[in-house]
Amino acid sequence: MDIIKFRGKPTTTIPEDIIEDIGDDFKDGFVYGQINYDDNGEPWIFSKISESNEDFVLPHWWTPVIPETIGQYIGISDMSQEQQELYKGDIVEIAFLHPHNPDYVLFRMHSVIELENGVFGIRWLGQLKSFGQLGSSIKFIKIGNITDSPELMKGNKSCQ
Repeated sequence: MDIIKFRGKPTTTIPEDIIEDIGDDFKDGFVYGQINYDDNGEPWIFSKISESNEDFVLPHWWTPVIPETIGQYIGISDMSQEQQELYKGDIVEIAFLHPHNPDYVLFRMHSVIELENGVFGIRWLGQLKSFGQLGSSIKFIKIGNITDSPELMKGNKSCQ
């Protein structure tokens, strides 16, 4: 079963002892887990369920997150050695490789991973293209995210 994962930046500073408790679900200022919304429409990210019965469900931890920082895992990883998971809002560097010589890069560009009509992809000449539509002669590596590194997209006209 595929688990749908999300990430977001907490609205408040998380104390060190809680960060230790959260463990691998807290990286680079983001918390990773499931998402839900309170009665006011505010998003919360929470861990897997640690305790439950027929009357209640208790996650191990939960925290409110900044709505603009929420990203959904797109189900694939980049092509770096670390094979970093990719989320909506990540910035990737895409290398378009020569189809007959994959060691030769034709050109590179940066793009933000977006979600449109249920499809994750990147903006290419004004249209969202899924990674499958880009073909097999590409290599993409996560270089940041739109929340922490918007400057990586400045002046990048090829993806608009």
